[in-house]
Amino acid sequence: MPTATLQRAPERRAQQGSRRIEALDALRGLAIALMIFVNNPGDHDAMPSQFVHAEWHGFRIAELVFPLFLFSAGISMGLSRRSGAARPMLRRTALLVAIGCVLVSVKYRHLAPSTGTLQLIAGASLLAWMARRWLSRRTQVITAAVVLGGLWIGFTVTGWAPETNLAAQVDRTLIGSPSDLGLLGIVSASVIVLAGGWLGDLVLEAPTAMARAALTARAGLAATALGLALAMAVPLNKRIWTPSYVVLGTGLSCLVLAAFLWWCGRRLDNDGLPSLQTLGSNAIAVYVVTSLAATTVLEPVQAPVFAALAAVMTPAGAAIAWAGAMLLAGYGLCLVLQRRQIFIRL
Repeated sequence: MPTATLQRAPERRAQQGSRRIEALDALRGLAIALMIFVNNPGDHDAMPSQFVHAEWHGFRIAELVFPLFLFSAGISMGLSRRSGAARPMLRRTALLVAIGCVLVSVKYRHLAPSTGTLQLIAGASLLAWMARRWLSRRTQVITAAVVLGGLWIGFTVTGWAPETNLAAQVDRTLIGSPSDLGLLGIVSASVIVLAGGWLGDLVLEAPTAMARAALTARAGLAATALGLALAMAVPLNKRIWTPSYVVLGTGLSCLVLAAFLWWCGRRLDNDGLPSLQTLGSNAIAVYVVTSLAATTVLEPVQAPVFAALAAVMTPAGAAIAWAGAMLLAGYGLCLVLQRRQIFIRL
């Protein structure tokens, strides 16, 4: 018996370590699941409001999509031994920007450089990587606070109106027109990536799975409380990436990860969160494929299929059914890739 126990100890530590990665895959999987579901309704007007981005100020479930993905990217940066290497990071940034521009060009049938989801992820990740590469942890924290504080002051001076706020003015000056995925959005989003990197560093130091979950939960509660406090003075607004939105999104992402860490680490013989882990294993690939499908082969059939579904159920049910079918198709693609041991990494 003592011999068996000694033999299992390394296995136990290895399994606990792998659970941490499984929880991160699950977080990334949840982010991409919500992204596919929110981005592909049968009809935006019929979709339940929680799965439609707020018109301006406000925070709904849909507003959590981007923070979840950016936060998971930051944690990966903290956990990866290769995250400090320049060539892989620059290659990944260039590929994400190029693919993002192609997706936007296909959607609007106009080939041109553009802002977009993947472009923002690339820019935010690059800024966070640069901060981690050249600044100490203390300086990173100070810089993030200065950035958010400066944006708060800037937005307060310009006001929060859609066409005249600080982000709109910067975008109009530098790239021609305002965008909710514009330049200041990239700067704000980099704080979420950077925060994920800090947590990734701390998670590596935690001795057990439960310690990792507890540490993450404490960080999430603190950030969520700070975000809610800031929201009393600064509007929650995803479209211009206000400081309150950035902090609250970071805190809630942290709490979701804490729950996943607890679930995956509570017993060594559980199955983790396999469906979410499957989606998270090829997140960028499934996002690209579903986005292209939605704006090409599925675009002509979306309206008639939605109308047929709405005729036999409520419009909201039809919108959910279409979005759910897109998500199911994306999951099927990830499952096939996973079973073939194909993991597309940029």
